Amino acid sequence: TVQSRTYCYYKRRLGRCKMASRTCDVVLKGGRVIDPETKFDQVATVGITKGVISHIVAGDTPDAISGKETYDVTGLVVCPGFIDTHSHGQDPVSAMYQACDGVTTSLELEFGAYPVDTFYESRIGKAVINFGASVGHIPARIASLDGKAEAATNSCSINPHLKPGCNCCQSETHLTEMDETQTKKMMANIDKGLADGGLGIGMGIAYVPGCDHEEVYRVFQLCAQRKTVLYIHNRGDLSDCADFHEMFADLAATGAKLQICHIGSSCGRTVNFKLVLEMLDALNEKGIDVSAEQYPYTAGMTRLDSGVFKEGWDKRFRGQPSDIEWVETGERLTWDNFAEKRKEGGLVLCHLIPPEVIDACMAHPRIMIASDGIPFIDGKSHPRSAGCFSRVLGEYCRKRGVLNLSLALAKMTIMPANRVASSGCSAMNKKGRMQVGMDADITIFNPDTIIDNATFRDAAKTSSGIRHVIVGGTFIIKDNKFQENVFPGSGVRGDGDKKRGLPDESGNAKKKIVTQTFM
Repeated sequence: TVQSRTYCYYKRRLGRCKMASRTCDVVLKGGRVIDPETKFDQVATVGITKGVISHIVAGDTPDAISGKETYDVTGLVVCPGFIDTHSHGQDPVSAMYQACDGVTTSLELEFGAYPVDTFYESRIGKAVINFGASVGHIPARIASLDGKAEAATNSCSINPHLKPGCNCCQSETHLTEMDETQTKKMMANIDKGLADGGLGIGMGIAYVPGCDHEEVYRVFQLCAQRKTVLYIHNRGDLSDCADFHEMFADLAATGAKLQICHIGSSCGRTVNFKLVLEMLDALNEKGIDVSAEQYPYTAGMTRLDSGVFKEGWDKRFRGQPSDIEWVETGERLTWDNFAEKRKEGGLVLCHLIPPEVIDACMAHPRIMIASDGIPFIDGKSHPRSAGCFSRVLGEYCRKRGVLNLSLALAKMTIMPANRVASSGCSAMNKKGRMQVGMDADITIFNPDTIIDNATFRDAAKTSSGIRHVIVGGTFIIKDNKFQENVFPGSGVRGDGDKKRGLPDESGNAKKKIVTQTFM
């Protein structure tokens, strides 16, 4: 069986390595160890040494290894830390809530950042969990259209997306259709971001009304040339399957790799979701690389003053202002105050996703879990920012049986790890796995009690059932308690800087590169 082969694999590997000593920094005894990649699922003892998983001894052998610290995790699941590929809350408060939800790596891949170096440098030594970003099409676009935009794009790399003043939503350049010269400059900006270690390209077309079909196609072309992944929020026209036809045609024509962000909410009430899933599967069967992600909630969140709510939004969404909830007060909007609130600007919940669409996303084997977490503003946010992963495990897995535990954990660990690795990030080959030699990013939870507590009215509530969370061998959650003033998180960067001679995160200079021009 797969399980017995995996057990032998661990025995052989451990017998071969022997490690210098069987005394580890941390030992986790008696837990149900699950590795979604190899399907290993047994009671085992895990040893952690110098931030790496150094031992896994299957069976009820609590004295097989010793440690400076030993924890009895009997009855708990010991699995890879959850990897969130779509989290806008790249700040300490958001990181605390995500840690309490089992997340060990939080990535901003949908909107990304530009300049990429600014994003990483501003977080070194200050991060609770691991962090990273794609190259943001939107800030790179702003920089190419506005010669004075350097401060704005730098701010966008530091300040989380969707906070007040966010350029992703409010730049006047979003209405501009780019000419050939401007497009070339933008492409050079994006390419420089990839060289600086950006984890693929992030693109939010719905927020940029001036972004025409050619501009989108050119970004797909660059993505294919650089053999990386495009993480995309589609155009949002919601005219039958037109949004998906654009993406799938560009994908097939260029040979790029694509991840569709929040695929369920991108279909909403109007798009034939079953047909979209059929096309997704058919493309992969033909060797075309497309994946997707979704959060487990029937409401999305964005800013009311963004391009999402351009004229005609009600017809596109088949919605009314009563479907839109003003986050600050919890009130549902009306036609009488909609225009006023849009001019004021602020976060809104959009109750527009059919429950059956979310169920289908949870069950589908190609759709991974990602939170689309929003930064907390005065304690206000979307519940997905605090409870996304625990909700999948507690509500959709344990209570309702929409998916089993094995698939749920794969969607949170090995699937996102492999997807980001395919962006050109070798560091992700050591994450999302419970195997000897892998990074000790580990989540330990009670499968019988894990559940989300955050709600639409009170998003600032941590999840239940997460006992311990370890990042790089360091506890950030210990015995259900968040550990203050501990910052083991590190930047997860693409390999572009290593391949093309840019300075690495330690500041060591490498040979100079020349940014290419495209088109």
